[in-house]
Amino acid sequence: MSRSLWRSSRRPSPGRRAWRAGPVEGLEPRSFLSGGVTARSLFLMAHDVAEARRFLQVGRFQPPLAPTFRVESAVLNARAGRLLVQFRGAEGGGVDPASLPGNVRLVRRHSPLVVPGEVTLIGEPQVLPTVYEPVNPGGPTGTPVVGVSYDFGAPLPRGNYRLLIRSGGVRDLAGRPLDGEFGRTLPSGDGVPGGDFEASIASNGFFSYRPRPAPGRFPARLLGRG
Repeated sequence: MSRSLWRSSRRPSPGRRAWRAGPVEGLEPRSFLSGGVTARSLFLMAHDVAEARRFLQVGRFQPPLAPTFRVESAVLNARAGRLLVQFRGAEGGGVDPASLPGNVRLVRRHSPLVVPGEVTLIGEPQVLPTVYEPVNPGGPTGTPVVGVSYDFGAPLPRGNYRLLIRSGGVRDLAGRPLDGEFGRTLPSGDGVPGGDFEASIASNGFFSYRPRPAPGRFPARLLGRG
């Protein structure tokens, strides 16, 4: 078939208009070829699925969870060689001082370009006076916030530090384990007791950044080293 013949076959016959896709009655624009599925309908469908999933997993009529024993904050003062961890206890309980030794680890990771490996830093815990803060701003009831200070005896060099607080070891005065899952926001926890608190803290030797979720698992070989 010649090019001229092929071109003529593509032209509409006289008196006949070329077909063009256009809006169809009862369907929104751009929805004819997709069978009536539009961006808005997909959004509403996803919203309904999310609501159903939340209802099945959480339960719309489930009573709210009681406050758990959580990590309220973790601040590394490298220049002073000190780590301050605040725990928010459940009602009627603070942190059990006897559960702290051996269950809080701070590790400095060497630069892989210099000497690969880690050094475990262990300080002596000092439990600070208990402060009661409301669960919600303006709330009438409060839960104890207990600060624990670790003094390492010397300034800490710049580097990336990793903090581990073991849930199976650290507990409150009522014996409840730490609710320690950490996902960028503090306090820690998911409302269910259990779960280690693991965070990464970067320091330049003068000030330290806020804790971030630590990648991977804490090196098991370092748990027993001092």
